[in-house]
Amino acid sequence: DRVIDALRKIGLPDKAPLPLPDKPSIAVLPFLNMSDDKDQEYFSDGISEDIITDLSKISRLIVIARTSSFAYKGKSVSVQQIGQDLRARYLLEGSVRKAGDQVRINAQLIDASNGQHLWADRYDGDMSDIFALQDKITRKIISALALKLTAIEEKALTDKGTENLQAYDEFLKGWQGYRLLTKAGFAQAKIHLEKAVELDPEFARAYAALAILYWKATQLAAPELRHGLGLTNRAEKHAVQTLPHLLVKKAMVKPTALAHGLMSQFYLFRYQHDAALAEIQRAVAMDPNDPELYAWMSHILWLMGKNREAIESAKTGQRLDPNNPAMYLFQQGKAYLPDGNLQESLQVLERATRINPELAGSAALSQSIIYGIQGRDEEARTAYELFVKSRISPVRNLNSILLFFPFSDPKKLVPIAEALIKAGVPGKSNEYFKISKENRINGQEVKSILFGRKIIGTSFSTGKPLWWEWAENGEFEIDAGAFKDTGESWVEGDVFFTQFKKMFGGLPYASTIYRNPDGSKESKDQYLMASDVGSITPFAPTE
Repeated sequence: DRVIDALRKIGLPDKAPLPLPDKPSIAVLPFLNMSDDKDQEYFSDGISEDIITDLSKISRLIVIARTSSFAYKGKSVSVQQIGQDLRARYLLEGSVRKAGDQVRINAQLIDASNGQHLWADRYDGDMSDIFALQDKITRKIISALALKLTAIEEKALTDKGTENLQAYDEFLKGWQGYRLLTKAGFAQAKIHLEKAVELDPEFARAYAALAILYWKATQLAAPELRHGLGLTNRAEKHAVQTLPHLLVKKAMVKPTALAHGLMSQFYLFRYQHDAALAEIQRAVAMDPNDPELYAWMSHILWLMGKNREAIESAKTGQRLDPNNPAMYLFQQGKAYLPDGNLQESLQVLERATRINPELAGSAALSQSIIYGIQGRDEEARTAYELFVKSRISPVRNLNSILLFFPFSDPKKLVPIAEALIKAGVPGKSNEYFKISKENRINGQEVKSILFGRKIIGTSFSTGKPLWWEWAENGEFEIDAGAFKDTGESWVEGDVFFTQFKKMFGGLPYASTIYRNPDGSKESKDQYLMASDVGSITPFAPTE
């Protein structure tokens, strides 16, 4: 309600980032739960969302995101108004009644421009028929809109990810909990999604959902989400920081768009921008109507210096999710940094935070940079202080902030670093890591630098000295002051893998290693190790 009201107050520009495309557009409204048991709502919502998921795989169809279409749940709004709000020509609405093993689904397709019902039908069966019932509804829509499917789309529609109906039911319950983005929702999501993969160890979609659950909990500045997963302190957060990577590996056995999307973010942490872009492009090809994928793509394109494409990608996401524009406006605002239209960036960021005040802390970092570049130092410091207050952990130095800006071209960091120093970030504007693919070392060099040798470096999380010693076979010991551990390492291609006995829950994580153009053996930062758990470790081998 708050988002819709805010949109109507600020007017049309926030709601119409792109003109309506020539291809047909549809919004699937939440199906009504007509069961006697109100706890079955997850099931009716799940049916609606699965139809959205299936339709989203069709490239010749614009499908409005669940976050926008579900905004009308329980509201009395005319179909013409909904169609106008969402810029959707067609609406699908219906109801679900589940009694024991019996299911009845009523569905109707409506032309939102005039309220005309194009078709209405009832589908009866038992739970063992649920996939077939959903498929009948999807096929009826495809037929009504005269859509021609490609062979890839045809195959994608027939694959539900599992034949285990109990695992599917657990997945629906878990995905419902994840969508709530609350402590209680995450707690329930964890239980049900873990049950889903226990019931079907090959359920790749459920593994991907578990991965995004832990990813959100460890990456967002939202301690209540981590508490929902039982992560009540920093150590427990670290213990599962590699878990999304492991879960995505399982999900990639039978890849989903979500798994490819999340993999793109791991590549970004390792400064492998080309690989990140390739992964997100695969994700979008599999699900061309998922708006979150376009937000991720926007972020990657921006970091690669493709600002115009980044803005267009964010606008595409907003077009697909018009009732949830703040995230896409936030991406658009960032995409002007550091050398675009900064005044336009400020205006867009302000609109994003006006719609969703919870973004104010994150937006304040970009705003502080803009003010710093413009020479508005007092405003830069005020914005930066707001950002610091929104964080759960203190800012240690400039590098800990610049982790948010892993540009492929380190020259892009020059004005950002200078602006952040003006805003009050501890450090000097020339003291930051400069990582570029030209300085990346290959797998053979990684082995020669590390295996059978000892390195001295600096812990990224504490800033304290560490030493790390490897045997020729990759086994190691590490001493970082309060933290000591052992483990093993190996190289796959040009990627370096590490697995501690204790830290990160004993799970493996990956890193890429770069020469540091500003480093030297004496200062112990000759090389930089960038890992997909979001850390950069400067180090130098000892003689």
